Amino acid sequence: MFRRSLAALLVAVILSGCGAQTDPAKEAAEEKQEAKNVAAMQIGLLVAALDAYKTSVGEFPSTKQGLQALRIRPADLPRTKRWDGSYLVSQGTLLPLKTDMLTDPWGHPYQYRSPGTHKSDSFDVWSRGPDGVDGSEDEIGNWNVPRLADMLNPDEQGKGR
Repeated sequence: MFRRSLAALLVAVILSGCGAQTDPAKEAAEEKQEAKNVAAMQIGLLVAALDAYKTSVGEFPSTKQGLQALRIRPADLPRTKRWDGSYLVSQGTLLPLKTDMLTDPWGHPYQYRSPGTHKSDSFDVWSRGPDGVDGSEDEIGNWNVPRLADMLNPDEQGKGR
């Protein structure tokens, strides 16, 4: 009985060791997807911050003012406009996001245009993706990612739109 148990234990240890080997290609693909997910979440947070900016100021920042307007009151913003920033606040440990928030996971600055080309009624905010090239197929923007609320609550996806 003891020998059978010992043999079963040895087989289990050997088999578990075989499964522990990693596939570098699979690992690289998972890391790439994780970076894309982080970029999508950061874009969702930037969209929320831009919406908060519009609520207090009355309009989205201009393309010239850019995303820095979420951090620092734009010099060309009239004093009659209310600016309640900074609109970018660290999210703590809830999400795996950097404090910087204006730089994507690949070290490139997020891009911003208002009015947008993809969202002409508001703005475009996007990452150029891993290749850092504008207009390539790996861009991640507020026009091609799920809403932040949908990412955080997948069971509620599409409700409240």
